[in-house]
Amino acid sequence: MPSATHEGLVTAFRNRPKLAFELVRGAGRRPPAARNLTVMEADLGSVDPTERRADLVLRYSDRKDRPCAMVVEVQLDVDEDKFYRWPEFLASLAGRLHAKVFLVVIAPSPSVAAWARGKIALGHPGWILVPWVIGPEELPLEAADYENASVEMVLLALVAHGRKTQAEALLDAFAQAVDDAEGNVLPIYEDVAWAAVQANYVLRKKLEARMETHYEFQSPFYRRIIAQARAEGHNEGLNQGRKEATKDAVRNLLATGYSREETALLLGLTAEEMDAV
Repeated sequence: MPSATHEGLVTAFRNRPKLAFELVRGAGRRPPAARNLTVMEADLGSVDPTERRADLVLRYSDRKDRPCAMVVEVQLDVDEDKFYRWPEFLASLAGRLHAKVFLVVIAPSPSVAAWARGKIALGHPGWILVPWVIGPEELPLEAADYENASVEMVLLALVAHGRKTQAEALLDAFAQAVDDAEGNVLPIYEDVAWAAVQANYVLRKKLEARMETHYEFQSPFYRRIIAQARAEGHNEGLNQGRKEATKDAVRNLLATGYSREETALLLGLTAEEMDAV
């Protein structure tokens, strides 16, 4: 099941499609110039497209008006199955659109980025896929590098470096970018930032101070967890159904990095109820 961070980053690329091209060019790659850039819908009904399974597909044309497409995959964990699925994505998309196709893998974790950089040899001589990977190495840690960057760009850097003690200025840059930006996806970005700094005590407390007076979780992942637990409690009291729903909610929040005290606060549980879960 996709995590809130995964869905939040996919939302960032959907909201700012040219971010993928900015990252690729910043990494020294040279994709065709993107004209008429559009996001292809993920669900096309009975058609059997690559887009239904990829995180995001961008369709565009080059300077000579030739069709091109870019598959953007947000990869937070190693998944060996992707070494078979990614070539399928590209081949299916190329056949459907009669277009040049490219694969960009967003991997904020160093170990996942190292894995994703591997060559995918499909057997036939010369048929080797090497993904364009955007990992921590392609995302500077210095906040000064993001002075005029989009909030999506700063968010991605924060996800990549949020565990590091040197990332405090980067968090400040993200907060400033959020304040300067507009759009209904900004609360979702704050959800992703929250998850990114959970393992960093200093940054977590700093973000808590920013959010404590006005913040309410916006991403469907967190809202669904909290709403389900509260609804079960309201409708059925402390019956078995509520207990199971609350257990699921507690497990999900703890796995994301929240402390037991924070989890109890979010779900409206007393210390005794937390002990009973």
